[in-house]
Amino acid sequence: VAQALREQLWPHLDTDAPRWVLALLDPNHPVAVHDPLHVTRLAQRQPPVEWLPVRREDFLSSPELWPQLLVLRAPDRSGWIDEPLLDLTVAHALERRTSINRAYVCGWLVTDRHPADIARQMKRALQQRMSFLQQRALAWFEPHRWALLMASEDARAWLRTAMAGVHSWSWIDLAGHLNETLFTGHNEAPVAGALTSADWARQQRVPQARQVVLALTKADIDLPADAERHIHQPLLHADVLGLLLLEGR
Repeated sequence: VAQALREQLWPHLDTDAPRWVLALLDPNHPVAVHDPLHVTRLAQRQPPVEWLPVRREDFLSSPELWPQLLVLRAPDRSGWIDEPLLDLTVAHALERRTSINRAYVCGWLVTDRHPADIARQMKRALQQRMSFLQQRALAWFEPHRWALLMASEDARAWLRTAMAGVHSWSWIDLAGHLNETLFTGHNEAPVAGALTSADWARQQRVPQARQVVLALTKADIDLPADAERHIHQPLLHADVLGLLLLEGR
């Protein structure tokens, strides 16, 4: 999978334009302090690596939980800054893809904007407007949530606007498949506002979906391709029937 990721990223890097490759880490779903991807271990790596926090307004008092953009490739460096680190992120994403604790490595971005600019864009996009006076944070970058958003044309259009400058977003789904969202070649007018009510409803069902994933994993049942959407459909049907409690699902 790591080699497939390299091959997937390469067309975006084979250019004279400046490009960064960033891995998105989510300490809100933490790793142990001895894990090589824990920030304290990253700080000890040679050659040195850099990461930038993405401010979360809902975690202002806990900055240690903010997402981190880990720089794997930069325009002023030849090749990967730390190629074994790329392999570590892929292995970690595969290992945690079905975990009830969710993903720590959420995906890989290719962008022509400085990581600090991407961090500011993500900060704004994480705050979803629910009404004129109400906002709510949504961690749409989690792989399970991202997969559901990519099934919605409205959500894809919104994200292309919110994350302008990102050319490619790669992630590993529940079934362990490497996926890519391309944000290039689209000329739509900017999309204002936030996610639709239907998209938001899908996101609200993700905690129940993770319980389903846990049950299937414990039963040694292989998850199908596009498992995120397959699992969502019966949950949607349960809501239509008014079965709001997890026991009824």
